[in-house]
Amino acid sequence: MFRVNQESRQYETYILEDSDSQNRVEIVPERGGIVTQWQVQGRELLYLDHERFTHPELTVRGGIPILFPICGNLPGDTYTHNGQQYTLKPVVLNVNERVEKGD
Repeated sequence: MFRVNQESRQYETYILEDSDSQNRVEIVPERGGIVTQWQVQGRELLYLDHERFTHPELTVRGGIPILFPICGNLPGDTYTHNGQQYTLKPVVLNVNERVEKGD
């Protein structure tokens, strides 16, 4: 069964999990949008330096950055492109929407 959970840790963490296949991904939007854990059939596939990850002033080593518009944290949650400044605070729109297998 596939499900999406949200946990309040040091950073808000979203967990996408399929218990039938033992696959799991954890995503942390607050640290620039990064996959911090990836398990396939219960086996961890991803390296993450957990000590550095706990310090927001340090770069993250490991994980998988989600690249939009750039990977990593945005100072002040702002991004400037061609002279236009955008506020881009990471937001998760809906974790309660049901997702069918194959979608």
